[in-house]
Amino acid sequence: MGFREKDPTYVLTFEGDAYEGLIVKVSETPFGEQQKLESQNADLVPLIGKKPEEIKAEEFAAALEHSKGLVDAFLDHLVEWNIEDATGDPIPATREGMARVSTTLGRHVIKTWWEFVSGEISAPLGSGSSSGAPSLEASLPMEPLSPSHTSSPALSSSSAPASDSGVSRAS
Repeated sequence: MGFREKDPTYVLTFEGDAYEGLIVKVSETPFGEQQKLESQNADLVPLIGKKPEEIKAEEFAAALEHSKGLVDAFLDHLVEWNIEDATGDPIPATREGMARVSTTLGRHVIKTWWEFVSGEISAPLGSGSSSGAPSLEASLPMEPLSPSHTSSPALSSSSAPASDSGVSRAS
């Protein structure tokens, strides 16, 4: 009898930003699909999350062809969300529903999903794991570095304030 991986659903939560309270559920992205998307869309990542007026015309033209694959992949894995329209009616988690949300919201959701798929946001590990050695990272000191040892701040691809968005496994 071999190991059979369950097809998990993950919950992307948005906290500490303009999208506080937004919840998006997505299905697992197979490794091969993630690798293909990563290679095809490497030039898109800096553009996702930007406001339309922040994107240069040549960046937009170059990325337009590639962006469809990323949006299609997101929609293939979108299970549900809690987005409502201005009157409080739910917007379906479908291609048609995605077309109804604002460009900024749509880009932010896809950017957060892509950060999860590409490993920038980690899903929590199950609590039942009892094998393996403790993580080396857990033994690293967590005090702030002195000013002479800190790195320069990284450029952000989004003008939105930093958030505490996260991922959890749906039950």
